Amino acid sequence: MKESMTLTGAMGLARRAKLTQEMVDEAIRLKADGLSNGDIICALGIHESTFYR
Repeated sequence: MKESMTLTGAMGLARRAKLTQEMVDEAIRLKADGLSNGDIICALGIHESTFYR
């Protein structure tokens, strides 16, 4: 029997994170430090569409 798992996020676990003001502030700090958008998305554990919204 074949099992599958959806892997997302920095820890490889499927999860959903609600975007908070603290996360927005952290994203701004990470961007100022030179991280790419993809790295910030992974660090915050959010979906790409959430980041760009």
